[in-house]
Amino acid sequence: MELDTISFVFGAILLVVGIWGGGIEIKELKIPRVGGMARSLSLLIGIIFIFIGLWVGGFIKEEISNVGPIIIDDNKIAFTIKGSLGRVDELREIESNALIYIAGKKVVEISLDKNNPSASVSVYVQKPGEYKYYFEGYSIWSNAPNYRVPISGKGIINVENGDAFEMRADEPPAENAQEWVGKLEKK
Repeated sequence: MELDTISFVFGAILLVVGIWGGGIEIKELKIPRVGGMARSLSLLIGIIFIFIGLWVGGFIKEEISNVGPIIIDDNKIAFTIKGSLGRVDELREIESNALIYIAGKKVVEISLDKNNPSASVSVYVQKPGEYKYYFEGYSIWSNAPNYRVPISGKGIINVENGDAFEMRADEPPAENAQEWVGKLEKK
């Protein structure tokens, strides 16, 4: 059993105790009656454990900002990386996930699917100039919905404050592709 499941189930049990006050028997599990203060505490802690379970399990995600680049201070600049599901003729990308590294550091993970078909994220670097990038992940296309095609890309980008880059590839992978190579392209 995973940590998220354990946390969620424990939180649910505490929530039940907080709402009904205990006195519940389910198979071998017996929850005794508890008083008012214990019920309130059980309710609060149960809610906290449920949120922890949902967060660890990935059901509560941080919102991806679509806000343009901003200057943090005089020494840092921001630029934007955008990803979106692809479409070529009748083929369409149905899911994609990529970890993006700039100057050897993981800066962001972009996950796309039918509910989130595009995302823009701001990335911060110390100064304008050239930076090596690398990304890796997978892509799933409509012509092979049960196959995760590995994606990767690497190169050098020249970053100025406010620049925008998009994850791109020339064409969708063949049905039996071993890898799909992409790049970050200045918009």
